[in-house]
Amino acid sequence: IYSLSTVEPQNLPAVFVQFVEKYGNIFTIRIFGGRTVVINSYKFVKEALVQQGDDLIDRPTVPLFEDLFGNEGLVISNGYPWKQQRRFALHTLRNFGLGKKNLELYIQQECQYLSEAFTEHQGKPFNVQLLINNAVSNIICCLVFGNRFEYTDQQYQSILHNFNEVMRLQGSMSTQMYNIIPWLMKWLPGPHKTMFTLTQVIKDFIDIRIKDHKETLNPASPRDYIDAFLIEMAKNEENDSSFSLSTLHACTMDLFFAGTETTTTTLRWGLLYMIYYPDI
Repeated sequence: IYSLSTVEPQNLPAVFVQFVEKYGNIFTIRIFGGRTVVINSYKFVKEALVQQGDDLIDRPTVPLFEDLFGNEGLVISNGYPWKQQRRFALHTLRNFGLGKKNLELYIQQECQYLSEAFTEHQGKPFNVQLLINNAVSNIICCLVFGNRFEYTDQQYQSILHNFNEVMRLQGSMSTQMYNIIPWLMKWLPGPHKTMFTLTQVIKDFIDIRIKDHKETLNPASPRDYIDAFLIEMAKNEENDSSFSLSTLHACTMDLFFAGTETTTTTLRWGLLYMIYYPDI
Protein backbone atom coordinates (compact mmCIF):
# COMPACT_ATOMS: atom_id res chain seq x y z
CA ILE A 1 0.00 0.00 0.00
CA TYR A 2 1.37 3.38 -0.98
CA SER A 3 -0.12 6.06 1.29
CA LEU A 4 -0.32 9.61 -0.01
CA SER A 5 -1.97 11.12 3.03
CA THR A 6 1.22 12.33 4.73
CA VAL A 7 2.80 13.91 1.66
CA GLU A 8 2.22 17.50 0.59
CA PRO A 9 0.30 17.66 -2.72
CA GLN A 10 3.07 19.63 -4.42
CA ASN A 11 5.56 16.83 -3.60
CA LEU A 12 3.44 13.97 -4.96
CA PRO A 13 4.46 12.24 -8.19
CA ALA A 14 2.53 14.10 -10.88
CA VAL A 15 1.08 10.91 -12.32
CA PHE A 16 -0.35 9.91 -8.92
CA VAL A 17 -2.04 13.29 -8.58
CA GLN A 18 -3.63 12.75 -11.97
CA PHE A 19 -4.77 9.26 -10.97
CA VAL A 20 -6.35 10.60 -7.76
CA GLU A 21 -8.22 13.24 -9.73
CA LYS A 22 -9.40 10.67 -12.29
CA TYR A 23 -10.03 7.51 -10.22
CA GLY A 24 -10.58 8.81 -6.70
CA ASN A 25 -8.78 8.21 -3.40
CA ILE A 26 -8.46 4.42 -3.80
CA PHE A 27 -7.17 2.82 -6.97
CA THR A 28 -4.94 -0.03 -8.16
CA ILE A 29 -1.88 0.11 -10.40
CA ARG A 30 0.59 -2.52 -11.55
CA ILE A 31 4.31 -1.89 -11.01
CA PHE A 32 6.50 -4.38 -12.88
CA GLY A 33 3.63 -6.86 -12.85
CA GLY A 34 2.90 -6.53 -9.15
CA ARG A 35 -0.43 -5.09 -8.08
CA THR A 36 -0.29 -2.07 -5.76
CA VAL A 37 -3.26 -0.50 -4.00
CA VAL A 38 -2.92 3.27 -3.54
CA ILE A 39 -4.85 4.85 -0.67
CA ASN A 40 -5.15 8.63 -0.32
CA SER A 41 -6.54 10.80 2.52
CA TYR A 42 -6.33 10.38 6.27
CA LYS A 43 -9.87 8.99 6.48
CA PHE A 44 -9.24 6.05 4.16
CA VAL A 45 -5.75 5.29 5.49
CA LYS A 46 -7.14 5.15 9.05
CA GLU A 47 -9.97 2.88 7.92
CA ALA A 48 -7.53 0.52 6.17
CA LEU A 49 -4.70 0.38 8.71
CA VAL A 50 -6.63 0.84 11.98
CA GLN A 51 -10.28 -0.12 11.61
CA GLN A 52 -9.51 -3.02 9.26
CA GLY A 53 -5.93 -3.57 10.37
CA ASP A 54 -6.30 -7.36 10.73
CA ASP A 55 -7.02 -7.61 7.01
CA LEU A 56 -3.79 -5.79 6.15
CA ILE A 57 -1.18 -7.33 8.44
CA ASP A 58 0.40 -9.63 5.85
CA ARG A 59 3.69 -8.70 4.21
CA PRO A 60 4.33 -8.83 0.48
CA THR A 61 6.77 -11.43 -0.79
CA VAL A 62 10.15 -9.80 -1.44
CA PRO A 63 12.29 -12.30 -3.41
CA LEU A 64 15.63 -11.00 -2.10
CA PHE A 65 14.60 -11.08 1.57
CA GLU A 66 12.89 -14.43 1.12
CA ASP A 67 16.09 -15.95 -0.29
CA LEU A 68 18.26 -14.26 2.34
CA PHE A 69 16.21 -14.97 5.45
CA GLY A 70 13.37 -17.29 4.47
CA ASN A 71 9.73 -16.64 5.24
CA GLU A 72 10.28 -16.75 9.01
CA GLY A 73 11.00 -14.37 11.85
CA LEU A 74 9.46 -11.07 12.94
CA VAL A 75 9.74 -8.92 9.82
CA ILE A 76 8.66 -10.78 6.68
CA SER A 77 6.64 -13.72 8.04
CA ASN A 78 2.85 -13.77 7.79
CA GLY A 79 -0.27 -14.99 9.49
CA TYR A 80 -0.33 -16.94 12.74
CA PRO A 81 3.47 -17.62 12.91
CA TRP A 82 4.08 -13.87 12.77
CA LYS A 83 1.52 -13.17 15.49
CA GLN A 84 2.94 -15.95 17.64
CA GLN A 85 6.54 -14.76 17.34
CA ARG A 86 5.66 -11.08 17.77
CA ARG A 87 3.71 -11.84 20.95
CA PHE A 88 6.52 -14.01 22.31
CA ALA A 89 9.23 -11.46 21.47
CA LEU A 90 7.38 -8.57 23.15
CA HIS A 91 6.63 -10.64 26.25
CA THR A 92 10.18 -11.99 26.52
CA LEU A 93 11.99 -8.70 25.91
CA ARG A 94 9.80 -6.97 28.48
CA ASN A 95 10.74 -9.65 31.00
CA PHE A 96 14.38 -8.78 30.39
CA GLY A 97 13.84 -5.06 30.86
CA LEU A 98 12.45 -3.59 27.65
CA GLY A 99 10.46 -0.50 28.57
CA LYS A 100 11.41 -0.79 32.24
CA LYS A 101 13.68 1.12 34.59
CA ASN A 102 16.36 -1.56 34.80
CA LEU A 103 17.06 -1.24 31.06
CA GLU A 104 17.89 2.42 31.65
CA LEU A 105 20.94 1.30 33.61
CA TYR A 106 22.28 -0.57 30.55
CA ILE A 107 21.56 2.44 28.34
CA GLN A 108 23.21 4.90 30.75
CA GLN A 109 26.26 2.68 31.03
CA GLU A 110 26.49 2.34 27.25
CA CYS A 111 26.14 6.12 26.89
CA GLN A 112 29.14 6.49 29.19
CA TYR A 113 31.18 4.11 27.04
CA LEU A 114 30.07 5.99 23.94
CA SER A 115 31.02 9.37 25.42
CA GLU A 116 34.47 8.02 26.32
CA ALA A 117 34.89 6.73 22.76
CA PHE A 118 33.98 10.18 21.42
CA THR A 119 36.50 11.78 23.79
CA GLU A 120 39.30 9.54 22.56
CA HIS A 121 39.15 11.27 19.15
CA GLN A 122 40.02 14.58 20.89
CA GLY A 123 38.00 16.77 18.56
CA LYS A 124 39.31 15.24 15.33
CA PRO A 125 36.79 14.39 12.56
CA PHE A 126 35.57 10.78 12.66
CA ASN A 127 32.66 8.65 11.45
CA VAL A 128 30.13 8.74 14.26
CA GLN A 129 27.91 6.10 12.63
CA LEU A 130 30.22 3.23 13.51
CA LEU A 131 30.30 4.08 17.21
CA ILE A 132 26.55 4.71 17.40
CA ASN A 133 25.95 1.40 15.62
CA ASN A 134 28.08 -0.33 18.20
CA ALA A 135 26.35 1.38 21.12
CA VAL A 136 22.83 0.62 19.88
CA SER A 137 23.63 -2.96 18.96
CA ASN A 138 25.14 -3.48 22.43
CA ILE A 139 21.79 -2.68 24.05
CA ILE A 140 20.09 -5.15 21.72
CA CYS A 141 22.82 -7.71 22.35
CA CYS A 142 22.25 -7.45 26.11
CA LEU A 143 18.62 -8.45 25.56
CA VAL A 144 19.23 -11.06 22.85
CA PHE A 145 22.71 -12.48 23.57
CA GLY A 146 23.06 -11.59 27.25
CA ASN A 147 26.18 -9.45 26.90
CA ARG A 148 27.66 -6.40 25.19
CA PHE A 149 30.78 -6.18 23.02
CA GLU A 150 33.74 -3.86 23.48
CA TYR A 151 34.32 -1.24 20.80
CA THR A 152 37.77 -2.77 20.31
CA ASP A 153 36.41 -6.29 19.65
CA GLN A 154 37.66 -6.87 16.10
CA GLN A 155 35.35 -9.80 15.38
CA TYR A 156 32.28 -7.83 16.36
CA GLN A 157 33.51 -4.76 14.47
CA SER A 158 33.69 -6.98 11.40
CA ILE A 159 30.09 -8.10 11.99
CA LEU A 160 28.94 -4.49 12.25
CA HIS A 161 30.85 -3.63 9.08
CA ASN A 162 29.08 -6.44 7.25
CA PHE A 163 25.78 -5.23 8.66
CA ASN A 164 26.39 -1.68 7.37
CA GLU A 165 27.38 -3.01 3.95
CA VAL A 166 24.22 -5.11 3.70
CA MET A 167 22.10 -2.07 4.55
CA ARG A 168 23.95 0.03 1.96
CA LEU A 169 23.70 -2.58 -0.80
CA GLN A 170 19.94 -2.92 -0.32
CA GLY A 171 19.50 0.30 -2.24
CA SER A 172 21.63 -0.71 -5.24
CA MET A 173 20.07 -1.17 -8.68
CA SER A 174 21.25 -4.79 -8.70
CA THR A 175 19.25 -5.68 -5.58
CA GLN A 176 16.17 -3.87 -6.90
CA MET A 177 16.41 -5.83 -10.13
CA TYR A 178 16.68 -9.04 -8.07
CA ASN A 179 13.18 -8.40 -6.72
CA ILE A 180 11.84 -7.96 -10.26
CA ILE A 181 13.57 -10.83 -12.07
CA PRO A 182 15.03 -13.10 -9.34
CA TRP A 183 15.15 -16.11 -11.69
CA LEU A 184 17.73 -14.27 -13.82
CA MET A 185 19.63 -12.27 -11.17
CA LYS A 186 20.43 -15.46 -9.25
CA TRP A 187 22.87 -16.31 -12.06
CA LEU A 188 24.37 -12.86 -12.56
CA PRO A 189 27.19 -11.25 -10.54
CA GLY A 190 26.67 -7.98 -8.69
CA PRO A 191 26.12 -6.37 -5.28
CA HIS A 192 23.25 -8.75 -4.56
CA LYS A 193 25.75 -11.62 -4.52
CA THR A 194 27.86 -9.70 -2.00
CA MET A 195 24.79 -9.34 0.21
CA PHE A 196 24.40 -13.11 0.35
CA THR A 197 28.05 -13.54 1.34
CA LEU A 198 27.98 -10.87 4.05
CA THR A 199 24.66 -12.08 5.45
CA GLN A 200 26.00 -15.62 5.71
CA VAL A 201 28.90 -14.37 7.86
CA ILE A 202 26.42 -12.72 10.22
CA LYS A 203 24.31 -15.90 10.28
CA ASP A 204 27.41 -17.92 11.21
CA PHE A 205 28.12 -15.49 14.07
CA ILE A 206 24.56 -15.88 15.39
CA ASP A 207 24.74 -19.66 14.95
CA ILE A 208 27.79 -19.80 17.23
CA ARG A 209 25.99 -17.73 19.85
CA ILE A 210 22.96 -20.04 19.73
CA LYS A 211 25.15 -23.14 20.07
CA ASP A 212 26.91 -21.61 23.09
CA HIS A 213 23.53 -20.90 24.67
CA LYS A 214 22.35 -24.48 24.09
CA GLU A 215 25.44 -25.85 25.81
CA THR A 216 25.13 -23.60 28.87
CA LEU A 217 21.32 -23.35 29.10
CA ASN A 218 19.69 -23.50 32.53
CA PRO A 219 15.91 -23.79 31.98
CA ALA A 220 15.28 -22.52 35.50
CA SER A 221 17.20 -19.29 34.90
CA PRO A 222 16.98 -17.87 31.34
CA ARG A 223 19.54 -15.14 30.67
CA ASP A 224 18.20 -13.54 27.51
CA TYR A 225 15.92 -13.87 24.47
CA ILE A 226 17.81 -16.86 23.02
CA ASP A 227 17.54 -18.79 26.28
CA ALA A 228 13.83 -18.03 26.54
CA PHE A 229 13.28 -19.16 22.95
CA LEU A 230 15.17 -22.42 23.48
CA ILE A 231 13.04 -23.13 26.56
CA GLU A 232 9.84 -22.38 24.65
CA MET A 233 11.07 -24.56 21.77
CA ALA A 234 11.52 -27.50 24.15
CA LYS A 235 7.97 -26.99 25.49
CA ASN A 236 6.53 -27.06 21.97
CA GLU A 237 8.70 -29.91 20.69
CA GLU A 238 5.71 -32.20 20.18
CA ASN A 239 3.42 -29.48 18.84
CA ASP A 240 3.09 -28.01 15.39
CA SER A 241 4.40 -24.53 16.21
CA SER A 242 6.74 -21.93 14.78
CA PHE A 243 9.31 -22.48 17.54
CA SER A 244 12.25 -24.06 15.73
CA LEU A 245 15.96 -23.39 15.31
CA SER A 246 15.42 -21.86 11.88
CA THR A 247 12.83 -19.48 13.35
CA LEU A 248 15.20 -18.60 16.20
CA HIS A 249 17.90 -17.71 13.67
CA ALA A 250 15.44 -15.57 11.70
CA CYS A 251 14.05 -13.77 14.76
CA THR A 252 17.53 -13.08 16.12
CA MET A 253 18.58 -11.66 12.75
CA ASP A 254 15.46 -9.48 12.67
CA LEU A 255 16.03 -8.10 16.16
CA PHE A 256 19.67 -7.41 15.36
CA PHE A 257 19.11 -5.88 11.91
CA ALA A 258 15.85 -3.99 12.39
CA GLY A 259 16.55 -2.86 15.94
CA THR A 260 20.04 -1.58 15.22
CA GLU A 261 19.19 0.12 11.94
CA THR A 262 16.06 1.99 13.06
CA THR A 263 17.47 3.22 16.37
CA THR A 264 20.82 4.19 14.87
CA THR A 265 19.09 6.21 12.15
CA THR A 266 16.99 8.02 14.78
CA LEU A 267 20.05 8.89 16.88
CA ARG A 268 22.03 10.10 13.87
CA TRP A 269 19.21 12.45 12.90
CA GLY A 270 19.02 13.62 16.50
CA LEU A 271 22.73 14.41 16.56
CA LEU A 272 22.44 16.25 13.24
CA TYR A 273 19.64 18.44 14.59
CA MET A 274 21.61 19.18 17.76
CA ILE A 275 24.63 20.20 15.70
CA TYR A 276 22.60 22.62 13.57
CA TYR A 277 20.38 23.77 16.45
CA PRO A 278 22.63 23.79 19.54
CA ASP A 279 20.09 25.87 21.49
CA ILE A 280 17.72 22.86 21.68
